Amino acid sequence: MRPCVPAPLRRDRLDAFGPQRVLFGSDWPVCPTAASYEQVVRTAEELTDGLAPDERAQVLGGTAARVHGLGTPKAAGAGGGGEPA
Repeated sequence: MRPCVPAPLRRDRLDAFGPQRVLFGSDWPVCPTAASYEQVVRTAEELTDGLAPDERAQVLGGTAARVHGLGTPKAAGAGGGGEPA
C-alpha cells in the first residue's frame, strides 16, 4: 500500500502554511484503498519528524483542538495509537 498523497506534496503544504495552520487528518476508513490507518499515522509522524516538539504537537493535535475549540489534546504528537472506534 502507498500513502494517499505523495510525500513531497504533503511537505510542501506544511512548509507553505506552517504548523500553526496545518492539522493531521485522514479520510479513514476510505483511505485503506491506498494505505492502512497505521500507515497514514506513521506518514504524518515521519512528515513532522523534523519539527520542534511544540510544532509537531500542533500538527498532530493542537491545531485541530484550537480550530475546533476542543481545548488541549491529551497526547498531541504521541502517535495517536490504534484505529479509531
